[in-house]
Amino acid sequence: MSDFVHLHVHSHFSLLDGGNRIQGLVKQAVEHGMKALALTDHGNLYGAIEFYNTARAAGLKPILGMEAYISPGHRTEKTSRSIGDAASHLLLLAMNETGWRNLIKLSSRAFLEGFYYRPRLDRELLSQFHEGLICTSACLGGEIPEAFIRGQADEARRIAGEYRDIFGPERFFVEIQNQGEADQDRVNPMLIDLAKEMGLGIVATNDVHFLRRSDKPAHNVLTCISTGKRIDDPNALHYSEELFLKSPAEMDRALGMWPEAIANTARIAEMCDLKLDFSKKHLPGFRTPAGITPEQHLRQLAWEGLARRFGEVEPPPEYRKRLEWELKVIEDKGYSSYFLIVNDFVQFARRNEIPAAPRGSGVATLLGYSLGIANVDPVRYGLLFERFTDPQRKEDPDVDIDICQVGREKVIQYVREKYGHVAQIITYGTLKPRAAIRDVGRVLNWPLDQVDRIAKMIPEGPKATMDLALGLKEPKGDEGSLVSAELKAEYEANPETRKLVDLARSLEGLARHAGVHAAGVVVCDEPLEGLIPLCRQADKPDIITQWDGPTCEKVGLMKMDLLGLKTLSVIQRARELVRRKLGKDVDPDTLPLDDDTVYAMFRAGATDAVFQFESEGMKGVLRDMQPNRIEDLIAANAMYRPGPMELISTYCRRKAGKEPIEKVHSLVDGLLAETMGVMVYQEQVMQVLDRLGGLPLSRALTLIKAISKKKKEVINSERPAFIAGAGKNGIDAAEAERLFDLILKFAGYGFNKAHSTGYAIIAYQTAWFKRHHPAEFWAATLTFESNDLDKLGQYMGAAKRDGVLVLPPDINISETQFSVDGDLVRFGMSAVKGVGEGAVEAILAARKTEGRFKDLHHVCRSVDRRALNRSTLEALIRCGAFDRCEGHRAQFLAVLDEAMAVAASDAKDRAAGQLSLFGAGAAVAAPPPRLPDVTPWSMDQVLAAERETLGFCLTGHPVDDYAVEVRSLRWPRTLDLSKLESMSDRAPVQLCGSVAAVRER
Repeated sequence: MSDFVHLHVHSHFSLLDGGNRIQGLVKQAVEHGMKALALTDHGNLYGAIEFYNTARAAGLKPILGMEAYISPGHRTEKTSRSIGDAASHLLLLAMNETGWRNLIKLSSRAFLEGFYYRPRLDRELLSQFHEGLICTSACLGGEIPEAFIRGQADEARRIAGEYRDIFGPERFFVEIQNQGEADQDRVNPMLIDLAKEMGLGIVATNDVHFLRRSDKPAHNVLTCISTGKRIDDPNALHYSEELFLKSPAEMDRALGMWPEAIANTARIAEMCDLKLDFSKKHLPGFRTPAGITPEQHLRQLAWEGLARRFGEVEPPPEYRKRLEWELKVIEDKGYSSYFLIVNDFVQFARRNEIPAAPRGSGVATLLGYSLGIANVDPVRYGLLFERFTDPQRKEDPDVDIDICQVGREKVIQYVREKYGHVAQIITYGTLKPRAAIRDVGRVLNWPLDQVDRIAKMIPEGPKATMDLALGLKEPKGDEGSLVSAELKAEYEANPETRKLVDLARSLEGLARHAGVHAAGVVVCDEPLEGLIPLCRQADKPDIITQWDGPTCEKVGLMKMDLLGLKTLSVIQRARELVRRKLGKDVDPDTLPLDDDTVYAMFRAGATDAVFQFESEGMKGVLRDMQPNRIEDLIAANAMYRPGPMELISTYCRRKAGKEPIEKVHSLVDGLLAETMGVMVYQEQVMQVLDRLGGLPLSRALTLIKAISKKKKEVINSERPAFIAGAGKNGIDAAEAERLFDLILKFAGYGFNKAHSTGYAIIAYQTAWFKRHHPAEFWAATLTFESNDLDKLGQYMGAAKRDGVLVLPPDINISETQFSVDGDLVRFGMSAVKGVGEGAVEAILAARKTEGRFKDLHHVCRSVDRRALNRSTLEALIRCGAFDRCEGHRAQFLAVLDEAMAVAASDAKDRAAGQLSLFGAGAAVAAPPPRLPDVTPWSMDQVLAAERETLGFCLTGHPVDDYAVEVRSLRWPRTLDLSKLESMSDRAPVQLCGSVAAVRER
């Protein structure tokens, strides 16, 4: 058997073209006895690091490469009429680190400079970045084979000569394949003759797209998903069944007639000897004042900040000792610049009135509190720095920052301009179980309702898989709910269903598309192009990494999550509206957390639109808990999730005095007093393990994570240590066993208190504005929900229950966003369908100079006609924005065209400087057109127009004419549609409503 090495291989990162999972490729290559394997995905390096690490772990030599797209001309030329004409294929393999860096640059430039249908290179780039790279002529889609197929032998020689000149004869190979294609049979002899003529080597490849021959049907479906075809479409793209990862013996049979081509695969594998070093960090440096280090600067800022927190009072020893400890840990880990950068952009956000706050364990640092990154005192709330990081932890510390979504891009731009080398992080969308079923069903031409029925048998959830649903994989932990007896029965009883599901299982989890992480960015101390491959979404300017967040961290980059949080935008908008109305600024971070009128609202469950507390289930928890302190909100937020939810009733009964608080042990009862003796938080469990069993906090956190993931070997290994440590505290073995088992029960439920605390305080701030400034709160909330009609309608109803009516748009009062009109809310004009922000800005600008608009003609005459077209004016009329002008909607629509024509004529006359007959140079404006005598709209027409332009009715309701009949409905007297699921089965219900739309299926 030969030492054949596959050098032309595609994984599923050749999106919707390659069907191979990287783990499967490596495993199969090892089973074939191969010593090396290449990965050459189409136009990208998405899977390179995963492949490198997986292959190395399996004892297989990884060869990193890419099947690039080469432009026929300069990469910036975009004149080709089709995707096929825009680029050809070319294979590139990295020989060493120089080649790898050049491959990264080539891949990045192809996306950033050459993208046209596909990311494209050109000869200019290859000439610039060819060192350390091996190049082959690729498959039938390569330039040289294409030229031979067209009968242009001289052109093929010219192209081959160009690549030989760029790479040299020792690094440019002519690729031959044999997959039963007629064009291959015709072209291979020409390719071999060309190689001999030009002194080039030939190399055998198989253009691997799937793992085994038996995977061909699934790959057919995959390509149909990619191209939008049905499986029986005569024009569907189907590859040769030979494009699988063949064994060396199979490759000998396919191409053994050219032994040099087989031998050269091993030769090339020997030439490629890339070793990647993941130990180096590429953390950006913070520019400190002259003469001091980042460590010294961070210390100075931290101690100054802590002093400010306490004013004229000396910070207590507990705070000073903890801050010194945290600073030392951060310094030892080399993360002083990281904290300075985070602090820098958070303070930039605050200076620009862009709310920003850490989430998760980042809330737990006294360093962050001292700097002003966070406004939650971690000592006051019992938050542990060890939850964030500690000296023993290998993972890099990571502060995730929530930012007002309106200002998020401004903050990212600030980071980009100040630190230079910034990119957003890619995500890979994969074929989820239900989506895979639907995609396969469409390709197989199944009826939509049948496919939908099968898809809905699969439980939803991030851990859901078809194997779990079918019971083919043993569920772990909370995965039992992901098993579907219904799907299993259908699968076993129906052969057609089995075929559908099996094909979907083959494709499940494959990468389908690339996207952008909602929050993640990387920041670097040098140009990113030299370290990681970059890309860009089509027609969007933002630079994106080709590797996901964990991979970027693996190669030593600093990742930051800047998450746009809508609630912070709502709070900031409410703050601005209060300041505008009352002339006073309400800083949410300085609000006292003991306002009982706010807690009364929580106790009543009146928490519509209150962050984290608005669901019906949570409202029920609040009514049971009767919170009267911030600690209750923190606990409710932590417990209201699957698993710990069963602890809520215990907490509530104990808080109400209906059940005694059980003691755990005198060493830890004080820790648990805040939560009624219930271990709610991971921080509590960590401290209990530490105080009772002597487990260091870092080990305690590791144990907690093992408990939540049911890692029995880790749990069992720590049990003896806990019992031994408990013995030193005078606890006998039997009691220690009982305590350890009790901890196991709670640890799997424990939630990060730092995260819960941060979010509970934001929830309180939201509720405070709702309680004390309801109009401003609802105007802000509706502004940021204006794209969600369901939420908009729900919140307008909630606002009405709070005594805040939402008034229709008004051309003389409404602003771009929802605004406050007295104690009421005025609908924002940009929320009207068909009215863009540009038009609203033009209206507001005209209103500023003209004052109050008298009528429709005044608007047409005054507002920039380039921004205000007929359809926009019609939408404003139909929604009622002109109702307070003289006339009615039917008249306004009837006269609209004439009003616009008269306004256009006036504008033309003004531009021409037409002289008036009556004076020196004054232009005479034509009188406004008279409103015609037309029949006003009926209420049904008014409401229909409002539903069309606003999404719902504001002037009235379609059932208003049936008030007597509505009042006669008494089953039940008060019915909340959101609570229908809680009613008993077959309970009689009578409803009154109007049919808004009918959909036939």
